[in-house]
Parts: sequence; C-alpha cells; structure tokens
Amino acid sequence: MSYESPWTVRHIYSTADRGLRPYLGAMHGMLAHYRDAGLIGERLDVPVATASDLVSALSALGEDELVIADLHGAVDTDGAWLGPSSDGAFVLLDGLPARSWSVSALILTNCYGARAQFTGALARLNAKPAAVAGHFEVAAKGDTTPVGLVKGLLQHSDAGDEGGAFRALEVAGHNLRLSSAKAWVPELIKSADVVRVA
Repeated sequence: MSYESPWTVRHIYSTADRGLRPYLGAMHGMLAHYRDAGLIGERLDVPVATASDLVSALSALGEDELVIADLHGAVDTDGAWLGPSSDGAFVLLDGLPARSWSVSALILTNCYGARAQFTGALARLNAKPAAVAGHFEVAAKGDTTPVGLVKGLLQHSDAGDEGGAFRALEVAGHNLRLSSAKAWVPELIKSADVVRVA
C-alpha cells in the first residue's frame, strides 16, 4: 500500500436519483474507511441535484485530484454529457472551458455511449494526462464495481501520479474481471490540442 502521498478525493454524486442510494452507501463507507487508514489525505463530498449544481462542481476540480463522478451520462448528436439524472437537465462536456481541469484520475459511473467521444471530451477538458475509467452498468442494481476500482487505485498509487493510477486501475480491472462490454478498459488520456477556427 502507498502511504507516502495520499490522494485528495473529490466525490461528485447525484442526490436526484434515489436508486443510487444503496450503491452510494457502499462507496461512502469505503471512502470513510480509507480516509481513516490514511490512503486519502482529503475527502471532498460534493452532492448535486441540478445541472447548475453540477456546473459549479465541475468548475471547482482541484489539481492532481482523484475525481469520482457518480452521475448519469450519455452521448448524443451534440456530444458527451453528464447530469444528476438520466431524464433531467444535463451538462454538455464540450460546453465547458477547454483545459479547465488538471485532475490525475477520473472514474465515471452510469455513462452510456461511445467511449471515444467521452474520452475525447475529457482530454479536451484536462490540461494534463489523466487515468480514466468509466463504468457502463447501472450501479443502482447492486453492482459495486466502481468501489473496487477506487480501492485498487488508492491502495497502489500515489496522489498526482496518473501513470501509477492507470496501472493500478488496470490491475484492479483485471482482478475484477472487467470486460469492454461491462466497463471501459482503463485508459491514460493525454490533453488534447484545442484548435479554434476563426
């Protein structure tokens, strides 16, 4: 286990979807345990109920954080989006300022759609490389796979080390027997070159 440099964990989660409560209970319990064990230096809980809450949350991400986004997301003709619920208002990721994030690791849950579009949108937003894993199952149905991914990352990587976080997610995914049909294969994304057309 890595205790030298504990992570700052920002947990953004929906309060608009009551079906997520059992899953969120498992995630909150694990984060509290790992905070007590010293693997989390600072834990920031960020509940969101509306799209405006989410815009505020996504505008406040800190440098080198592990961000867990327990929300809803999908891809449509406008691009990749996130929201507190699957049928309410949402936030289009391409509508957020480019290179406005500088996180080291990001885990998404309940996001359905094209992996390439999600990772492309995240690469545009993040000003540095980041380890990314996205979970495509409905967490409310008792699947706590994201909890296992976060455990592996916290146990086997240091804060701010996106390469170490990526390797830890790969091992955790292998141990959890993840497949591309169930979850994204963890990916180390690079910051995208943002080209503005005059």
